Amino acid sequence: MKKKIPLFLLLLFFPIGSAALFAQDGYLLIEQYRQGPDLGSAYSPWEVDLIGSTTYWIPENKVLSPRLNYLAQIRVMYRPAKSLALISGFDYIPKNYTYETQNTIHLNRLTYFSVPLGIRLFPYKRVHLGLSLQYNLYQKGASRTPPKKPILIENIPSGILKNSFGFCASVDYTIWKKFSLEVQFRFTKKNEPLFAIQTNSYTGWVLGLNYPLFQSKPTY
Repeated sequence: MKKKIPLFLLLLFFPIGSAALFAQDGYLLIEQYRQGPDLGSAYSPWEVDLIGSTTYWIPENKVLSPRLNYLAQIRVMYRPAKSLALISGFDYIPKNYTYETQNTIHLNRLTYFSVPLGIRLFPYKRVHLGLSLQYNLYQKGASRTPPKKPILIENIPSGILKNSFGFCASVDYTIWKKFSLEVQFRFTKKNEPLFAIQTNSYTGWVLGLNYPLFQSKPTY
């Protein structure tokens, strides 16, 4: 009877020990899995966005009356970190305003290209903030009299309107999947006569819809 006690104890504790061992291995596996990549921290280092916007440019000269217009942007972003991006790109910016002389209404149409250089911050998943300098390259301009069915169209002589620097602050909110709504405030200033009819100095509000055309492989 005494020789059977060790065998009995072995048969009793072997299943318990095996269960404990496998339980420990399972716990280690879970811990190892938890240390894997966090899908919520994924971001694309490179991104190219297309932005279509409605704009409202307010000339510094209060005699000029602003009109609604549009803006098209291609924005390139490089994100060295999840919460920070460097941005540049290309903007196509038409600007329209009207003014009156001797009971006649005139419409000036100006065209600019703009190159931004700035940063973009990602404090929250859906909310993004942006700050950038803008270099505005004047392309062409014309005056239409009257605005709707002009009988006179005159090109604005070269040398009156020139390239200028500006500033842009923006905030956008992701509304659905990859689409986001963006609001921008822009400011452009150029030394010129205060009451100039052809002006480079504006403040502007921009309301746009963003969509990423390209996103590189996510990193963690």
